[in-house]
Amino acid sequence: YPGNQIVVKVYKANLGIEYEASVEFSIGGTWGEHVTVISLLSAEPGCTDPEAENYNELAAYDDGSCMYTQIVSIDPYKLNLISFNLDLSNEPIEDIFVDIDELLFVSNDASEFYIPNYDVNTIGDMKIQGYYTALNAEAGSISDIEVMSTLIDLSTAINLEHHKHNLIPYLPKNIYHVEDVFSNYLDNIILISNDNGEYWIPSLGVSSLANMFPQEAYITIINGDNDIEFSYDNIALDLARRNDIKYFDSQSIKSDYYKITETGLSHPIVIENILGEVNSGDEIAVYANNKLVGAIKVVDNQSKYII
Repeated sequence: YPGNQIVVKVYKANLGIEYEASVEFSIGGTWGEHVTVISLLSAEPGCTDPEAENYNELAAYDDGSCMYTQIVSIDPYKLNLISFNLDLSNEPIEDIFVDIDELLFVSNDASEFYIPNYDVNTIGDMKIQGYYTALNAEAGSISDIEVMSTLIDLSTAINLEHHKHNLIPYLPKNIYHVEDVFSNYLDNIILISNDNGEYWIPSLGVSSLANMFPQEAYITIINGDNDIEFSYDNIALDLARRNDIKYFDSQSIKSDYYKITETGLSHPIVIENILGEVNSGDEIAVYANNKLVGAIKVVDNQSKYII
């Protein structure tokens, strides 16, 4: 219709794609004028994501070259579970952690280690996996790692090995609920946990872990005697949540009376039923060898809990 903005599209025969070209008009940029002159039609590929570091507003179509920055934090006095959603494959691990002066060690779920103060490096180059990291005793504050690269394809296969604590990376840019991420694997998961002592145990119908976050890594244990090939490209946002899993807010059940040192190492204890005079606001603690190892606050008269 007269007055409508003119849009030019190009079909790339060699790629089998159609895209909207970037154009500059010197005469008649709207339909209905006598003559239209396009002074520049850009068919150049490039990064079309405005959130990327190298965004090109003149790029005609995305060629997968978008570069992003990610900052991954390491907390002191804690075993951190970290991961990168940017492709750092084949980058030497010492180059990635070079600016962390207080780094004690980095390891993976294959028992490979990088310990810079002792010149130990059995990890070599970075891979698409999760990592255990810890700072030394002199570190009194958070240390940040800043990296820049392209995003990892969400269809990248991650092998979940049977009879093993798999430490998997979190690859999406956005936060997703754990059920959305693992909707196709519900029957295969024994538990998923993070370095905050939060757990998702679907078979027991209890969870203190709800959302999954970038820069985090997650311990994942599967059942059965066979490996599973997992990927993040089938996140099911339209799937109804299960009504047989009780989700606890980790802050609301955090103990006030018992002082727990959060080390990043944890073990889940599930209480399936509580009888007797236990009321909202009461607290339950667990001891191992007479040492306090965990506690929760009772809320909403629930009979099932995870510590």
